[in-house]
Amino acid sequence: MQNSDHSSAQRSFSFLFWLPTAVTLLGLFLSLWWIATGNRAAGVCGLLCDAADGQLARRLGVVSDFGGDLDWMTDCTMAALIVYKASLYHDALLWALLLLLPLQVLLRLRKVRVSGRCLLMLGAMGVGL
Repeated sequence: MQNSDHSSAQRSFSFLFWLPTAVTLLGLFLSLWWIATGNRAAGVCGLLCDAADGQLARRLGVVSDFGGDLDWMTDCTMAALIVYKASLYHDALLWALLLLLPLQVLLRLRKVRVSGRCLLMLGAMGVGL
C-alpha cells in the first residue's frame, strides 16, 4: 500500500510541477493569438497568464530554473514580435519599444519579478496594435 501512496504522490507532484509551465505556454499561445489577430481579450489573458505562472509556481512550491528561464524566453519572444509588429505601423513607437528591450534584460538580471512583456504589450495595446 505504501508503494501506491508513493506513486500517487509522485504523480500529483509531477502534475503540480508542470502546471505553471502549462500556464506559461498558454500565455504564450494567447499572446501570439493577439499578435496574429489583434484580439485584445487574448492579449489580456496572455498577460494574466504571464503574471500568474510565477505566483502559481511559488504557491505550489515548484519553482525551478527551467520555469524561470522558460518564462523569460517567452517574454523575450513576445517582445521581439511586438517590436516587429510595431515596426510595420509606427516608426516612432518602434524606437520607444526598442528602448524598453534593454529594460527587460535589466529586470531579468536584477531578478525583478516584473515582466518586460507586460510593459510592451500594454504599450502596444494602448496605441492600437
